[in-house]
Amino acid sequence: MTFSSGIYGSWEEGQKEKISKIFSFLGGEFLQPFSGKTALDIGAGPGYLSEFLGKSGIRVIAIEPDRTMIKNKKDLLLARGEQMPFRRNSFDMLVAIDSIHLIKNEDFLDCLKPGGLVIASLFFNGENFEEKKGQIRGRLKNFEVQHAFSIMARESEVVVVAKKPE
Repeated sequence: MTFSSGIYGSWEEGQKEKISKIFSFLGGEFLQPFSGKTALDIGAGPGYLSEFLGKSGIRVIAIEPDRTMIKNKKDLLLARGEQMPFRRNSFDMLVAIDSIHLIKNEDFLDCLKPGGLVIASLFFNGENFEEKKGQIRGRLKNFEVQHAFSIMARESEVVVVAKKPE
């Protein structure tokens, strides 16, 4: 299931706030080592994350199954997370904001370089925080968790940052 561009359009400020809070929590220096490197934005929606990371000098390739979602079509591929059109070890960072639970297999992790980082988040409510955190950690079984935290924005969000084994 994909969300319509109308829904995401109405959530623009909330989505931008969520992205800002995630990276604020991680700290301003967190993105510095990725400047000049490449990240994959899985389930890019309208491209708010790509825009945010691009300001830090990170080249972002975005995938989205719904062509009507993206405002900026530069570096966008119409694809799904379970059908990655990339070679193994292509990206330094993989980001899946509210999309990791929609990917049906683990193949999407193959395109991340050894030592690369995954930043994944899911929205939660008061009753399913541990369940959502467990869903993300379950997808990243062999990865070393660097951070696990929650943020409160328009939606409550559990975030896991994990490193792929070298």
